[in-house]
Amino acid sequence: MRGPSFTGPMAKLFGNHAGFSANLEIQNGADGEMKIPAKLAFRDGKSRMEMDMSPSRRNSAPGDTSERIKAMGMDQMILINRPDRKVQYSINPTLKAYVEQPLTDPEATKSPEDFTVTTTLITRETVDGHDCEKNRVEIADKEGSKQIMTAWNAKDLDKFPVKIEQTQNGQLSTILFKDIKLTKPDGALFEPPQEFTKYNSYPEMFRTEMMKNYKGGQRVPGEPRAPQPPRE
Repeated sequence: MRGPSFTGPMAKLFGNHAGFSANLEIQNGADGEMKIPAKLAFRDGKSRMEMDMSPSRRNSAPGDTSERIKAMGMDQMILINRPDRKVQYSINPTLKAYVEQPLTDPEATKSPEDFTVTTTLITRETVDGHDCEKNRVEIADKEGSKQIMTAWNAKDLDKFPVKIEQTQNGQLSTILFKDIKLTKPDGALFEPPQEFTKYNSYPEMFRTEMMKNYKGGQRVPGEPRAPQPPRE
């Protein structure tokens, strides 16, 4: 389960806002065929995103994907990116476990000073009640790699981007920010819970935690229920 990364070039979109928190709506596809609600906390390049997959919607097979994800205990996921440590924590609150993996994207661990930003005004629009400048934003690194995004920067929030659009591999992704608080979140939010079990991979985590449930007499999430004997 992956969400947008707020490290590397994406972090440059927030300008001088070193810390904030917000509710998100992540839309994938031109028609927003999949929408994921989330919560984001950002502080000095570190990010924490809590995603709720249970109410996600697809135009095809409505509810089917969400129900399978929920049955496996994967409807809630917390992703913490720590570029300072070059690691990502993927936390599963249902299993009380998390996976620690290295950040493999070389862009994610670069310093903000490694990127230059070129902003071009497109027009002015209102987004969720905010008077915004709609900008074309080009972010380039020292090696010449570029990313192009569209950002709606709210004038009443010191140009905070309340909406971001980006197309990657032909897929349009839109992020809407709501209930924005422009204060630094608590640093403890960017640490995995000490009482949770640490794993090095997703297969190891799910195999071990599901076997615990199995041995404890619980049905493994996603496993069919055993047939019941007929009533007399």
